[in-house]
Amino acid sequence: MDAKRWITSIVIAIIFTFFVIATIQAFMPQPEYGDYCTNNDRYYPRAAVPLTANTTCPSFTDINEDGRTLCQEQRGSIEYTYDGMGCPLSYVCETCSATYEDAVKHYNVFFFLVSAVAGLLAIALGLFLPNKNLKFDWIGMGLLLGGLIVLFVGTGRTYSDLDRLYRPFILFIELILVIYLAYNQFEKMSKPKK
Repeated sequence: MDAKRWITSIVIAIIFTFFVIATIQAFMPQPEYGDYCTNNDRYYPRAAVPLTANTTCPSFTDINEDGRTLCQEQRGSIEYTYDGMGCPLSYVCETCSATYEDAVKHYNVFFFLVSAVAGLLAIALGLFLPNKNLKFDWIGMGLLLGGLIVLFVGTGRTYSDLDRLYRPFILFIELILVIYLAYNQFEKMSKPKK
């Protein structure tokens, strides 16, 4: 393939990758933190202390150790409500971050499933496109590269959310499928035509 065909193949691969990602986001938008939590202290809730050392706060009963433990078991954090002087008025166990993290994990699994299917279909299509006419081999190469990129992006995005036992299994399945498709196609190409 000459330079124009290689460049066109790379452009097809990039556009295919963006197409798959845009399609996934069109059907299931990525969760946003602000949709689940309204606090500004995303990961570091303020402690229950007044703004200045000289401020005398009204009597306030802080959460006990059992309450903290229960909140931690719910994957929450203690969030305080303050008055204008910075004195704590009340507290709540805020679990919105855990809910957000669960939504992100769910989204990542959806992203992985769709990208894996789209990537494997593109790889198969790229390998099995008729290559009798070498004028169009760059289309197959573009789909093949795009499928590999989509498969890589989908797996990479979900990798940290997968159980440690599923990670090697999924990578092994993807590897076997890609090798199988490539081997069958290249074996057919190497056989003499009758």
